[in-house]
Amino acid sequence: MKSLLIAITLFAFTFSSTAQDTPERYMFTGKLVSVPTNVATCGTIAAAYAYVFEVSMISDDNYTQVNIPIIVKCPDFLGENFFKEGATYKMELFNASTDGYSIMNEDVLEPFNLDHNYWTGDIKRID
Repeated sequence: MKSLLIAITLFAFTFSSTAQDTPERYMFTGKLVSVPTNVATCGTIAAAYAYVFEVSMISDDNYTQVNIPIIVKCPDFLGENFFKEGATYKMELFNASTDGYSIMNEDVLEPFNLDHNYWTGDIKRID
């Protein structure tokens, strides 16, 4: 009986820790407000940058601010003219990244006082 109780406890602990490690997924549409300057190319450093967007739609009901900083991994991989201020983008967001990326302009995030950062998944320009 004691062995069964221990097995159930271990299973519950493993399941709950795995569930907590799974990032939440959100859908987002918005207009690009601010582009970082001096974006380095990804190579030996896994570089990510925070871009600020005006929110048109976000599926995270807890997010209520007008603008949102969104972190893009290796933005240079999307093309030289992909990001354009005033353009509209549709993307999936995740509330966590475990890939070891360095946010090169982390100071952009500070004024927003977020509980978690938003990282891009699929992203496309729709204008």
